[in-house]
Amino acid sequence: MALINNIDYAPIIYTVGYIFTILSLSSTKVITLRVFYWISTLDFIIYGMYIGKTEIILWSLFAFAVNSYQLICYPFFESTLFFSEAQLSIYNKVFRKYMLPGNFRQLIKIAKDKSASDITLIKENSENKDLYLIYQNYNAKIIVTHSGKEIAQLPIYSFVGDMSFISGCRTTCTVQSHGDISYYHWSGLQLERLKERDIDTYNKLLFMVSYDLVQKIIKSSPYEIVSIPNQNKE
Repeated sequence: MALINNIDYAPIIYTVGYIFTILSLSSTKVITLRVFYWISTLDFIIYGMYIGKTEIILWSLFAFAVNSYQLICYPFFESTLFFSEAQLSIYNKVFRKYMLPGNFRQLIKIAKDKSASDITLIKENSENKDLYLIYQNYNAKIIVTHSGKEIAQLPIYSFVGDMSFISGCRTTCTVQSHGDISYYHWSGLQLERLKERDIDTYNKLLFMVSYDLVQKIIKSSPYEIVSIPNQNKE
């Protein structure tokens, strides 16, 4: 018993803290890294209390608090927790391949959820910086016209305004709904603000809208798109 009482626990506590710090730095998963770092900072708080060093306690408490906050926020960024049924359906069918739930939350936070009947979303040869996503059409037809002629009909989960959003040029066609639709509407101002404060979410949106546009062009092309063989290959 006397031997146990004579043990200096400070080096042991300090060593355990650094072991968990090294484990956190060795982890490739963010959640594992934060859990290990959370344990290490808690250990350093105990160490500071044991040796009576206020500065170690305070700095460790600060690191502990910041990391605890990130741990609490992490499930909200990584999971679809608190999505409505409609939002979960839209995320799974449109956004899941391109972004995390947290990115999608940022997008729907700045979007206006609207419903309308027989509406013109964009007009040909006009200035447009807004972006739309049609997520419900109630059997309505979404008609795309160019120079007064119908050139396509958009299916559900289609972006509208994607060409002008990507290029910054005037619109090349008119998009109208014949019937009731529900859609998300992002204003150009909100998208610019998103670009400034959350470039990761903005870039992911830009990529998926670009991909959506390419798919529309391929499907509307009257020509078969084939790969070109390598002429240098023997």
